[in-house]
Amino acid sequence: MKKCFTSLMVLLCSTVALVSCSDDDKPVTPPTTTSIEGTYKGDKLTGNVEVDGKKTPFESASSITVKRLTDSTATVTLNEIVAGYPIYDLSDVKFKVNTANNSAELDGNIFDNAIGMMIELDANVLNGLMNAEVEIAKITKEKYDGANLVAKINGSVSDTSTVIVQTAADDMMVTLVKAVPGIDSLNIDAEYDVTTKGFVKTFKGSKTLVDQNLTVNISGSVEGQKLSIDITTTNLEDANAKSYYNKIFKGDMIVDVVGLGPVENEQRIYTATPKNRKDNFIKLQISNFSFDDMVLGDINLDTVKCVQKGDAIYFAEKGRRISVGPMPNLGIDFEGTIEGDSLKINLVVDATPLTVNVAFGGGIVTESSNRNASFVLSNPAFISPIKKGVNYTYYVADNAKDLNSVVTVTPEDANAYVSKAFWVNAATKDTTVITDLSAPVDFANITGDSYLAYTIQSEDVRYNTTYKIFTSPIATSMSFNLADAWAKPNPDNDFEDPFGLTSSNPALSFLKAFGMVPADVFAVQKDGAAAKINTIDTKGAFMFTVIPAVTAGTMFNGSFEVDIMNTLKSTKFGQPYAAKPASFTFNYKYTPGPTYMKTVVDNTDPNNPKVSGVEVPGVTDECSIAAYLYEVTDFTESLTGVDINSSNKVIATAKLNNGAAQANFQDVTVDFTYTGAYDASKLYKLAIVCSSSAKGDQFEGAPGSALWIQTLKITNN
Repeated sequence: MKKCFTSLMVLLCSTVALVSCSDDDKPVTPPTTTSIEGTYKGDKLTGNVEVDGKKTPFESASSITVKRLTDSTATVTLNEIVAGYPIYDLSDVKFKVNTANNSAELDGNIFDNAIGMMIELDANVLNGLMNAEVEIAKITKEKYDGANLVAKINGSVSDTSTVIVQTAADDMMVTLVKAVPGIDSLNIDAEYDVTTKGFVKTFKGSKTLVDQNLTVNISGSVEGQKLSIDITTTNLEDANAKSYYNKIFKGDMIVDVVGLGPVENEQRIYTATPKNRKDNFIKLQISNFSFDDMVLGDINLDTVKCVQKGDAIYFAEKGRRISVGPMPNLGIDFEGTIEGDSLKINLVVDATPLTVNVAFGGGIVTESSNRNASFVLSNPAFISPIKKGVNYTYYVADNAKDLNSVVTVTPEDANAYVSKAFWVNAATKDTTVITDLSAPVDFANITGDSYLAYTIQSEDVRYNTTYKIFTSPIATSMSFNLADAWAKPNPDNDFEDPFGLTSSNPALSFLKAFGMVPADVFAVQKDGAAAKINTIDTKGAFMFTVIPAVTAGTMFNGSFEVDIMNTLKSTKFGQPYAAKPASFTFNYKYTPGPTYMKTVVDNTDPNNPKVSGVEVPGVTDECSIAAYLYEVTDFTESLTGVDINSSNKVIATAKLNNGAAQANFQDVTVDFTYTGAYDASKLYKLAIVCSSSAKGDQFEGAPGSALWIQTLKITNN
């Protein structure tokens, strides 16, 4: 497009600006793509539309809308300017500041083969006024081959090539057909000039092909009906993108649905290790991609190839197929760069019948994924909770009358926050949203399986955690029937536990992951109307810690939380109890394994300890069935496999006296023996612990030992 008129207007505006300014005037703030956003029409818009060389002023209904894309680009919408197209978008229009008069200049064009026209914009914005020249020209197309074409590829003459040249006004697109080895057809935008005599056109252009690590440069001339062209190719090096894995780029994203106009919002793009795990590839993800408050889903671009282009990492691809939320098989073209801490990317999404243009520019930010939180209940009737994963169980004193309490939720990270609060009625499945977090909660409604929930949103918007608060009266009785229903503690577990009890099965799951134990072997499993507890040969190894050669199965009330550095600490025995137990009754049978083993650790080489099982002749395995009452400061405290048999916190025990073989099920009642005084004003836990090897806590026992339990019951004074 000829820019004489616009240049003249710039000169005139500059003159006015110079005349009107004095030495005392303050400096004018340079314009930005944000400051010039808006719609220019009426007396705010002057200029012309030029169609095939004929200029006419803008009509009264014409307007031009500018929407920021990045600091250096914008989307410009031509309204009632392009005949037949009431709304026409020009994406990626270049922006720069004219330092002579502090005005904004916009320059952009599009080669639109769909309508057979080239459309170009040249505009200047100063003091809220826009002067613009829009040029619309038909595309002319010429084909050169045979005697009409002289083509050199990297200095060698090619006589099999075809070159197609399309021009519209002063824009040109050159199509190389079978000119570049390995590429059937390649389009390159080119700049060209016409000699003063008007019959020779010289041109040049360049295009980078990421998938082939190649840059193609062209230069040539058209004289009469003959085209001469030099084509050179430059091989690009693969870029090492590894340093940009697991980064968050935060910035502005412009989503422009053709025909609807652009929408800007804050967005994050996440990077990650690609699926193929090659250093010259990267994974890009736009989470919760949205348009005008409508969330469509995630855009995932995995295994994106990267090449080094100067100081920048460059990537581009056409024709990839992706799914976004409910929309499958969308076509997407994308191109972008990563340089320093900045990411720029442009995408064109073919969501037929819609075309969506997306432009993003942003920098690296560090955002925490920490969504840990603490919970404090103001009512002293609620005793310190037991935490199991994301579930908190608060025990309620049996004489509590007022069950209203303010819940203070404190996220560990200052930038995390409560995004949602609600309580769920387990009976009706109804959910009640809590809008005032400072108001007391009536916990009389939250009993049994009903719960109060708080969702903590981390600063990194991809992550949140919902915590559940349950309440439970402190137990005053305890009994278990192992014929009752069993269930998986978590959906992903490969085992089931009996209702109300816990097992050492998680330890076996860990060993199964390393192939040390067969998949069908369990520490505790249902066997008819009983629980079967097994002692297992676990071979022995050293992986961060000692893996014993013998592992005794354990079933107990409490929780199992894997402690890899001290496996005995994984078993948290007991639950709150508010009565004085008198006796412990159980029904069991027991078969010891054939060979008694103990675990031996050889530390001759401290960097590579050897763990093995050694047979102990003349010893027969015994089982252990015991109940313990122990004092705690609060209910977060638990005795473990390390100290349940040695702690002075234990004030009473009831144990099976003889753990030898028992062929048939037998009922046994054992009285509690007290070694300390029971004080009803103190807090206690009652633990029931059953093991197939009595010295399992010393990693001894006979693999194959099996203990069956049908019932367990505590009787109080």
